Amino acid sequence: MINRKSKASYTVEATFVMIIVLSVIFALIYLTFYLSDKSRIQGILDLSVVKISEMMKADANIVTGEVNYDNILDRDWVGDLFAGKKRDADIGESYLKQQLKNGLILAEIKSTNVTVSNNEIEVNVVADMNIPLEDVREFFTKENQKVSLSSKGSIHNPAEFIRLSEVSLKTVNKIKGADEIIAKIKKVLDKLLVGK
Repeated sequence: MINRKSKASYTVEATFVMIIVLSVIFALIYLTFYLSDKSRIQGILDLSVVKISEMMKADANIVTGEVNYDNILDRDWVGDLFAGKKRDADIGESYLKQQLKNGLILAEIKSTNVTVSNNEIEVNVVADMNIPLEDVREFFTKENQKVSLSSKGSIHNPAEFIRLSEVSLKTVNKIKGADEIIAKIKKVLDKLLVGK
């Protein structure tokens, strides 16, 4: 009689232990999926910043990286200062969305945003991590399943800087009376510097 009761208690205890063990195994599997998606999204963001930067500097094809040097010579540099940033951001966002379409296990992309200025690129993504098991979901995020990731990068383009500097210097030299204005500015600056 005692032997039967002890075997039954082992069975009940083993049931509780197996539930805990299976929960931990599922949590580890979902942790792997979660970290995989998060790192994949971050890698795509970082690559997108590099690709957008190259596209802006060398008018390269964002997908292949191929540079068409004839397009560089025919570029409207003044127009690119204003309208080109919006176009570059739109192309970059399209590339980002294309890259994020495949390869994600849990993540569902909710929004993407690409911001381009004269010297900086910022790429943002908001994704829902669809973890179906409530206990496992609470382990990852207490409030919600949204993950927000971003990447920033600087656009270093010395050739563009030199080109724009030369254009502005040549323009200033062609303006009548510019020498007088420059001399007056230097005189004022000298007085301010000496006064300190």
